[in-house]
Amino acid sequence: MATVWTMAGQPADLANLKQNQRVIVVLSGRMENNLLRQIGVIDLLPAGLEIEMPLKGDDAKAYSFLSTLTDLSMTDVRDDRFVAALTLGWPADDRWSRKVEHPEFHIAYIARAVTAGRFVMPAATAEDMYAPGVAARTRMGTVTISPAR
Repeated sequence: MATVWTMAGQPADLANLKQNQRVIVVLSGRMENNLLRQIGVIDLLPAGLEIEMPLKGDDAKAYSFLSTLTDLSMTDVRDDRFVAALTLGWPADDRWSRKVEHPEFHIAYIARAVTAGRFVMPAATAEDMYAPGVAARTRMGTVTISPAR
């Protein structure tokens, strides 16, 4: 699931963003079981947005509305996408002793609206890097950015 928040913690109105407005994009997912998975997440950006910075661990404390963020083994911020890798679940010999049957992940980054216009918001994808049949994606949408005044 992808959610977009204002910096104050309100749901962002993606039909009425203003140029230079910053938002927090949160990507979340939940496994159907607690098997060990190495997950790759790719979030393609709408053309009018630019990533300012990924949020990690303690960065979430500044934003009380965010859940605890998942530790990532890799992040890559590019002009057109956010890429992350993480490990979720437990090895087969240890998974039955764990109380969490459906582990979750929460990833976030700050983006800025830089170009005025109406843009397609592509779906984010998450998949097991070694079992691509285990995958999920978010909904697509649109983003409208008005010029700054």
